[in-house]
Amino acid sequence: MEKIEKSVDMFPGVTKASQEYESWAVSVKQHAMRETNPSLRKKVEHLISYNNALRCNDALRMVDALGIIQDFYRPIEEREKTGGLDTTEKWLLSLYQDAAVTLDKLSKLEDQYPNPKLKALEQSILSHKEQCKLEEQDFRAVIFVKEKTSTKSLMDWINASPEMKDLNPASATGVQTDGGMTMSQQQDVLTKFRIGVHKVVISTTVLEEGVDIPQCNMVIRYNHVTNDISTVQTRGRARAREGQEVVIGDIDVTQKDTINVLLVDIMEQAVKAIQEMPQDVYLKAINQFQEHAHRKNQIKEANKLALQGQNKADEVQLYCKGCNTFTCYASNVKRHCESNFVNANPEFRTKVEFREHTNQRSRELRIQKIYCIKCGTEWGNTYIGQPCLKIASFIIETGPGQRKQVKKWKQVPFTVLDV
Repeated sequence: MEKIEKSVDMFPGVTKASQEYESWAVSVKQHAMRETNPSLRKKVEHLISYNNALRCNDALRMVDALGIIQDFYRPIEEREKTGGLDTTEKWLLSLYQDAAVTLDKLSKLEDQYPNPKLKALEQSILSHKEQCKLEEQDFRAVIFVKEKTSTKSLMDWINASPEMKDLNPASATGVQTDGGMTMSQQQDVLTKFRIGVHKVVISTTVLEEGVDIPQCNMVIRYNHVTNDISTVQTRGRARAREGQEVVIGDIDVTQKDTINVLLVDIMEQAVKAIQEMPQDVYLKAINQFQEHAHRKNQIKEANKLALQGQNKADEVQLYCKGCNTFTCYASNVKRHCESNFVNANPEFRTKVEFREHTNQRSRELRIQKIYCIKCGTEWGNTYIGQPCLKIASFIIETGPGQRKQVKKWKQVPFTVLDV
């Protein structure tokens, strides 16, 4: 990372393996896009990947952190075979390849240098498991994590432990078009959890709200705490008798949890005060709140329309974020069924490489992945056989020197027409 930072002559002044470092890198990346500097942008993207691996290493195993780096470089190595790398990418890939053997050796030293957070997690699970055994109670635990990739890593970790593999862990993640779980898959996991096939479920926030799992007697927040509402929902998950709640993480995580507990207490006091209000005072307050919410929604909608009306779609150009090649005008993109943004222009198809989808369910539905034919950057999936674009894969140019990148289509500064 130091070599890459030195090559761009930029030093963040914040600790690596932190959200602050990622924020710095993202701001530099945005600057690079505005200045049409693909070399700087690519270097920063590699820094972000290394930082993600360091953050993973802080909470999980070294082999999991290495996996993040390997997944990032795998498509780049594939493009190298076809001669699709520019000078910057070749240099960045060489840095990784020079360190690959050392990284692989380090990842195999987990037994000598175990992650203290994982040791604490193991101790918490085994301790409560033993307590349940003494009380003749079935052990059930839900472990909440921040990211989908962490669910698989913790499943692999539990399955590799002789003392815990009998827990037969499962994961529950949100419904997504790419790699997520369907509602039926989620329900299948929960059903098996309730009857004891899976004694541990590792989940993102999908189980925090609206899911009743009374058999759960242990809830663990692993290196991730959100807000006070989430704290209330977490309490609701530990439904069984003598349910236990555990938070494992760095000092900032545990401090945030302490603040959340205080906020929950304040919220409960506020609810009690509202319940004791005279009815006329209560109705007046509700009226004022609804009027304020209505005005707020009107302003939000007006701002959204103003943003989309800033530019004419036939004057906005989309460039591949990987190779900075012009791909199409924004007016070529049409919206299908609210959330699918399709470019059916025959000329655009000549710029697309279609590949088999990595997700089995998507393959069954004959959905393909689409990539830039020039540099191999992933652009999205197919929808009814047509390229369906992921806007985060493109740079939006609204005028000379006016470039930006957004994560979601609702953030684009132009109007997308419905089919």
